[in-house]
Amino acid sequence: PNSGYASLQRCRNEVRMAERVSRPESLPEKVKKWMHIDLAQQTLVAYESEEPVFVTLVSSGIKGRDTPTGLYPIERKYVTKTMVGKDDVEGVYELGEVPWCCYYRGNYAVHGAYWHNVFGETRSHGCTNIPPADARWLFRFFDPKMPEGWNATLNRERGWAWFTN
Repeated sequence: PNSGYASLQRCRNEVRMAERVSRPESLPEKVKKWMHIDLAQQTLVAYESEEPVFVTLVSSGIKGRDTPTGLYPIERKYVTKTMVGKDDVEGVYELGEVPWCCYYRGNYAVHGAYWHNVFGETRSHGCTNIPPADARWLFRFFDPKMPEGWNATLNRERGWAWFTN
């Protein structure tokens, strides 16, 4: 019995469940496009009104660099962005051309991560990493559409991100 239990636990550690959630009550009624990021499961589900339309695995902030919970409007979008910060272990880091960034609270963003492929577990400095192809889909899903040749635009609360534990 114990070996079966251990096997089940290992399997559970590898499986992620993206569950459909109800629209947050505090989400403005005019908002049609939003996403739910379940930090416990490390999943992201994009919704159009009440319908789930896309799902992917994420890598959110590690312990001590936790991704904030709550409901946030997407403030601005960048096709690419250079991200610079300090890591307590590795020192200063600089990541150029980080793709498909949707910023929702100050320097916190949901964005593509080309430097790893370990999605489904915590890994970041607080942002929410997703595979680049999925980040591109999400970036294009949220209005406003990026004008040809532009790299950034204000979102003006047309999309929202809801982070829960």
